[in-house]
Amino acid sequence: MSDTREPEFEPVREGQAPAQTPAAEIVEGEAGAMPPEEIRPRARLLPMWILIAAVVVVGVAWALSDRYFGEPETAEADLPLVTAQEAPVKVRPEEPGGVDVPDRDKYVYKSLTEEEPDAEQLLPPPEEPMEV
Repeated sequence: MSDTREPEFEPVREGQAPAQTPAAEIVEGEAGAMPPEEIRPRARLLPMWILIAAVVVVGVAWALSDRYFGEPETAEADLPLVTAQEAPVKVRPEEPGGVDVPDRDKYVYKSLTEEEPDAEQLLPPPEEPMEV
């Protein structure tokens, strides 16, 4: 006959286990360590919940992106059609020689040339030092 009673666990401080407890049954971080068989179903559910959360996040992101970045739902008949004009944009002048600009010989235009202007002397030359 085998013993069908549950083994009793003594209260111990965290990080220690009673001497009669096999090492395979100890779960780190818990004082009254539970055997691994009782923890496994909960550990198997964690990846499933992560997958469900990821699917929900992707679904919400897809729905929002389709709503905000998708094509607008308007009828094409409501939109005005904008087309270019039939006339050319630029036309050659009848006289390609240019336009005669009057008063090109004025003094203002002479100051715009690339010649260096004569320097104007505003101050007297510096004094020479005295001998002591």
